[in-house]
Amino acid sequence: MTRARDAATNSHVTTYVHPTGAGNNHIPAGGATDQVLTYASAGTAQWADAGGAFAASTVTVSDHTTLTAAQNGNLVNITAASEKVISLPAAAAGAFYVFNNDTSHIMYIKANGTNTINGVAASLSLAPNASGIMACGGSNTNWSSIGITRTMLLVKATTFYNTVKNSDNGTRLTGTYTPFNSGSGLLVCVGSGVAGAGTTAGSPYYYRSGGSGGQSYAEKFIASPASSYAYDIPCGPTRNGHSGSYSLATTAAGMSCTFGPSSPGSGHNNANLSGRSGGTATGGTVNFTGGSGAAASTSTAGGGGGAATRAGNGGNGATGYGGGTGGNNATSSAVGAAATARDSNTYAISGVTSETFLAGTQNTEPSNYTGSGAGPKTVVNVGSLNFTIADANDLSQGGPVGAGAGGYSRYGLGGYVTFVEFF
Repeated sequence: MTRARDAATNSHVTTYVHPTGAGNNHIPAGGATDQVLTYASAGTAQWADAGGAFAASTVTVSDHTTLTAAQNGNLVNITAASEKVISLPAAAAGAFYVFNNDTSHIMYIKANGTNTINGVAASLSLAPNASGIMACGGSNTNWSSIGITRTMLLVKATTFYNTVKNSDNGTRLTGTYTPFNSGSGLLVCVGSGVAGAGTTAGSPYYYRSGGSGGQSYAEKFIASPASSYAYDIPCGPTRNGHSGSYSLATTAAGMSCTFGPSSPGSGHNNANLSGRSGGTATGGTVNFTGGSGAAASTSTAGGGGGAATRAGNGGNGATGYGGGTGGNNATSSAVGAAATARDSNTYAISGVTSETFLAGTQNTEPSNYTGSGAGPKTVVNVGSLNFTIADANDLSQGGPVGAGAGGYSRYGLGGYVTFVEFF
């Protein structure tokens, strides 16, 4: 330590010097505008740039992308021309990404491996032109969303169905489905159409006829999907049949589901009283048959057969009552019940807590005592999330119809194909 007088101020100035000459106990020279002092090492400071703005760096995404840990804290600006999947890296405490969907398409944010988003092993859909944050707090296995309010999805499910019901000219719905993410698994579900129920208008069978057979069902899980899949779906035929050249098959991904026979007669004769058999399926990992329609009696029309679904074969109808799903047959006093679980031979979707199916119906209209078979709609529940197979209003006809009921003449129903993508 040295002590000296400052002549200008007539005061003493004391200077401290480290006894070993080590250390740097003063403000270092240099520095630039907006720089700050930072700790360098014991007793040493240095100038450094101040921290940047929040999410100051931008990562532009135009295709399916997996973010890296090095991009932590960045703004992820999505400019893709179609739906894409953005995969997060392994969760780590303090990691975060700011997302901006600068498009008119839904985007999907996917967790890494066994990581979760908001505690659920599912992807998150980000609405068009929306923004939000994905952050990981103290846990290194769970991501949380901030400001992203869209429903989380495990899958993207798309159903195609033929809406034409009143034509016998074979008007069909054809098209091609292109998986939006070639790295995702694909479950293809195919259901047949349903033949129309006939009618008998002659005494003593006035407006009495047998029920139609239920829809058949096939499914196939494809771990490595092709670039596209063609589908071909027939319309529902006329009330009493279809043209001789009319193709009965709904086809996709090597599967074919053909509906059962139409009414055996279109005139006022007793041949219309018999029930029709259900559709059949081939080419799938599983192939289930639609339930049979029931014959009519002199006072009551036949019930329609239940649709085959992931629960298994459709249940058979009974006079006045429609068949259920999962092989649950109707009786002379009750409709066929809804199945309670999928068939064990169908694809086991990860994380599913339950699958919901439909029951048959009973129509108590005095002049037309008839029941419709259960429809093919299936709701697959993944915790608080769900998706549907064969979810289309045109698969209903006065209720969840899987097979046209007997009684008044009915048009048939078209088939359907559902593509379910997992990512």
